[in-house]
Amino acid sequence: MNESIHYPLLFAYKDCIAGKGFIASVVVSGRALMFREDGDWWMSGVQPAAIIECGDTPEETAIHFRDRYKTVLFDIAAEASGFGDFKSEVEQFFNQTEAEIADSWQKAFELIRSGELTPKEPFSKLPKQAPEARGTEIKVLIVDPGTVSPTDNMLDMALIAA
Repeated sequence: MNESIHYPLLFAYKDCIAGKGFIASVVVSGRALMFREDGDWWMSGVQPAAIIECGDTPEETAIHFRDRYKTVLFDIAAEASGFGDFKSEVEQFFNQTEAEIADSWQKAFELIRSGELTPKEPFSKLPKQAPEARGTEIKVLIVDPGTVSPTDNMLDMALIAA
């Protein structure tokens, strides 16, 4: 990676995934790094690390990243023999890491926290949150249709680590 400006992002997604004989709720609180390189914007997963997407704008790139994440969940569901297999594979996917991207995320976070880097738009418009207040985790739960309600719904969330 070149020395372009990197933005440490926190994200949260909730998905309802259908598999063979089950419906699962997957709630993730993850980290990603967004940067511009060779004229394109890139968003690389820190946790989960197995996703990287690009686009012409940060917003487009985030959409591509989100879609890729969902596609991975759909692919895992299609190959899983049942809920237990699905849960295990999703957790394994989430726990993949790559040291170089994690180090770049940490350095970008430290620059913002110290005040050495002031995020530019559109990143300056994102809500800020300390990563200590939002750890990384994934929850994979089987859905019992009789127990769900509209309060279970959740919008996607994007934050800048500060």
